[in-house]
Amino acid sequence: KPLCCYDGKAPCVKAIFMEGTQLLVGTKGSEIFEFDMSTEDSWRTNRKIITQGHSAGYDEKKKVQNSELWGLTTHPFLPQFVTAGDDKTLRVYDMYQRRQIAVRNISSKARSAAYSPDGKFIAAGFFGGGFIVFETNTGNEVIAKKHRREEISDIKFSPNGRWLAVG
Repeated sequence: KPLCCYDGKAPCVKAIFMEGTQLLVGTKGSEIFEFDMSTEDSWRTNRKIITQGHSAGYDEKKKVQNSELWGLTTHPFLPQFVTAGDDKTLRVYDMYQRRQIAVRNISSKARSAAYSPDGKFIAAGFFGGGFIVFETNTGNEVIAKKHRREEISDIKFSPNGRWLAVG
Protein backbone atom coordinates (compact mmCIF):
# COMPACT_ATOMS: atom_id res chain seq x y z
CA LYS A 1 0.00 0.00 0.00
CA PRO A 2 1.51 3.35 -0.92
CA LEU A 3 2.28 5.83 1.81
CA CYS A 4 0.87 8.80 -0.04
CA CYS A 5 -2.08 9.02 -2.38
CA TYR A 6 -4.23 12.01 -3.18
CA ASP A 7 -7.53 10.16 -3.44
CA GLY A 8 -8.48 11.09 0.15
CA LYS A 9 -8.58 7.42 1.21
CA ALA A 10 -4.89 6.63 1.65
CA PRO A 11 -2.63 8.59 4.02
CA CYS A 12 -1.65 11.97 2.67
CA VAL A 13 1.64 13.41 3.94
CA LYS A 14 1.27 16.63 5.94
CA ALA A 15 4.63 16.85 7.75
CA ILE A 16 8.15 15.45 7.39
CA PHE A 17 11.05 15.52 9.87
CA MET A 18 14.45 13.95 9.36
CA GLU A 19 17.28 13.60 11.86
CA GLY A 20 20.30 11.52 10.91
CA THR A 21 18.92 8.43 9.18
CA GLN A 22 15.50 8.57 10.89
CA LEU A 23 12.58 9.98 8.90
CA LEU A 24 9.27 10.78 10.59
CA VAL A 25 6.21 11.32 8.40
CA GLY A 26 2.93 12.76 9.70
CA THR A 27 -0.26 12.24 7.71
CA LYS A 28 -3.63 13.91 7.36
CA GLY A 29 -5.15 10.80 8.95
CA SER A 30 -3.31 11.39 12.27
CA GLU A 31 -0.68 8.69 11.72
CA ILE A 32 3.02 9.10 12.38
CA PHE A 33 5.34 6.71 10.52
CA GLU A 34 9.03 6.16 11.27
CA PHE A 35 11.38 5.12 8.45
CA ASP A 36 15.02 3.97 8.58
CA MET A 37 16.82 5.79 5.76
CA SER A 38 20.31 4.37 6.44
CA THR A 39 20.50 2.70 3.02
CA GLU A 40 18.78 3.23 -0.29
CA ASP A 41 16.25 0.41 0.27
CA SER A 42 16.07 0.19 4.09
CA TRP A 43 12.91 2.34 4.26
CA ARG A 44 10.98 -0.43 2.48
CA THR A 45 11.51 -2.95 5.29
CA ASN A 46 12.55 -0.86 8.31
CA ARG A 47 9.44 1.19 8.92
CA LYS A 48 6.85 1.25 11.63
CA ILE A 49 3.79 3.17 12.62
CA ILE A 50 4.37 5.20 15.78
CA THR A 51 0.79 6.24 16.45
CA GLN A 52 -2.64 6.53 14.90
CA GLY A 53 -5.53 8.80 15.76
CA HIS A 54 -9.25 8.70 15.06
CA SER A 55 -9.09 10.38 11.66
CA ALA A 56 -9.26 7.26 9.54
CA GLY A 57 -12.95 7.63 8.64
CA TYR A 58 -13.85 8.50 5.08
CA ASP A 59 -17.02 10.21 3.83
CA GLU A 60 -17.76 8.73 0.40
CA LYS A 61 -20.18 11.55 -0.54
CA LYS A 62 -17.87 14.43 0.38
CA LYS A 63 -14.64 12.58 -0.50
CA VAL A 64 -12.92 13.68 2.73
CA GLN A 65 -11.64 12.15 5.96
CA ASN A 66 -14.12 13.03 8.68
CA SER A 67 -13.59 11.10 11.90
CA GLU A 68 -13.60 12.69 15.33
CA LEU A 69 -12.71 11.57 18.84
CA TRP A 70 -15.78 11.47 21.11
CA GLY A 71 -15.23 9.24 24.14
CA LEU A 72 -12.45 9.23 26.72
CA THR A 73 -12.01 7.17 29.88
CA THR A 74 -9.09 6.46 32.17
CA HIS A 75 -8.21 3.09 33.66
CA PRO A 76 -9.12 2.95 37.38
CA PHE A 77 -5.56 2.21 38.53
CA LEU A 78 -3.18 1.71 35.55
CA PRO A 79 -1.61 4.60 33.63
CA GLN A 80 -3.83 3.95 30.60
CA PHE A 81 -6.76 5.56 28.85
CA VAL A 82 -9.19 4.61 26.08
CA THR A 83 -10.50 6.84 23.31
CA ALA A 84 -13.57 6.19 21.16
CA GLY A 85 -14.40 7.78 17.86
CA ASP A 86 -16.09 7.99 14.48
CA ASP A 87 -13.58 5.64 12.86
CA LYS A 88 -15.28 2.67 14.59
CA THR A 89 -12.34 1.93 16.86
CA LEU A 90 -11.48 2.01 20.54
CA ARG A 91 -7.82 2.82 21.16
CA VAL A 92 -5.88 2.12 24.35
CA TYR A 93 -2.92 4.37 25.19
CA ASP A 94 -0.17 4.08 27.78
CA MET A 95 0.36 7.42 29.55
CA TYR A 96 4.00 6.79 30.47
CA GLN A 97 5.08 5.45 27.08
CA ARG A 98 2.92 8.08 25.36
CA ARG A 99 1.84 5.61 22.70
CA GLN A 100 -1.06 3.55 21.55
CA ILE A 101 -0.79 0.00 22.88
CA ALA A 102 -3.99 -1.57 21.52
CA VAL A 103 -6.83 -0.95 19.11
CA ARG A 104 -10.17 -2.73 18.80
CA ASN A 105 -12.50 -2.45 15.84
CA ILE A 106 -16.16 -2.01 16.72
CA SER A 107 -19.33 -2.15 14.65
CA SER A 108 -20.42 1.49 14.86
CA LYS A 109 -19.23 5.04 15.42
CA ALA A 110 -18.53 5.39 19.14
CA ARG A 111 -19.69 8.28 21.30
CA SER A 112 -18.67 7.23 24.82
CA ALA A 113 -16.46 4.80 26.72
CA ALA A 114 -16.01 3.57 30.29
CA TYR A 115 -13.80 1.18 32.23
CA SER A 116 -15.38 -0.99 34.93
CA PRO A 117 -14.18 -0.13 38.47
CA ASP A 118 -11.89 -3.20 38.53
CA GLY A 119 -10.54 -2.42 35.03
CA LYS A 120 -11.59 -5.83 33.68
CA PHE A 121 -14.17 -4.49 31.21
CA ILE A 122 -14.55 -1.64 28.75
CA ALA A 123 -17.96 -0.43 27.59
CA ALA A 124 -18.63 1.78 24.58
CA GLY A 125 -21.80 3.62 23.57
CA PHE A 126 -22.60 3.97 19.89
CA PHE A 127 -23.93 6.70 17.60
CA GLY A 128 -26.88 4.49 16.59
CA GLY A 129 -28.06 3.75 20.15
CA GLY A 130 -26.27 0.46 20.78
CA PHE A 131 -23.47 -0.43 23.14
CA ILE A 132 -20.84 -3.11 23.67
CA VAL A 133 -18.98 -4.47 26.70
CA PHE A 134 -15.84 -6.54 26.28
CA GLU A 135 -13.05 -7.96 28.42
CA THR A 136 -10.03 -5.66 28.66
CA ASN A 137 -7.36 -8.39 28.59
CA THR A 138 -8.77 -10.73 25.92
CA GLY A 139 -10.98 -8.41 23.86
CA ASN A 140 -13.77 -10.99 24.05
CA GLU A 141 -17.25 -9.53 23.69
CA VAL A 142 -19.39 -9.92 26.82
CA ILE A 143 -22.54 -8.28 25.49
CA ALA A 144 -23.67 -6.07 22.63
CA LYS A 145 -27.16 -4.57 22.53
CA LYS A 146 -29.23 -2.04 20.68
CA HIS A 147 -30.72 0.12 23.43
CA ARG A 148 -32.51 2.89 21.53
CA ARG A 149 -32.47 4.96 18.33
CA GLU A 150 -30.52 7.97 19.63
CA GLU A 151 -26.80 8.01 20.36
CA ILE A 152 -25.44 6.90 23.70
CA SER A 153 -23.43 9.97 24.69
CA ASP A 154 -22.51 8.71 28.17
CA ILE A 155 -21.94 5.26 29.60
CA LYS A 156 -20.85 4.35 33.15
CA PHE A 157 -20.47 1.32 35.38
CA SER A 158 -21.89 1.43 38.91
CA PRO A 159 -19.27 1.71 41.72
CA ASN A 160 -19.46 -2.04 42.39
CA GLY A 161 -19.29 -2.85 38.63
CA ARG A 162 -22.56 -4.79 38.63
CA TRP A 163 -24.66 -2.33 36.63
CA LEU A 164 -24.14 -0.36 33.47
CA ALA A 165 -25.93 2.95 32.89
CA VAL A 166 -26.34 4.43 29.42
CA GLY A 167 -27.56 7.93 28.61
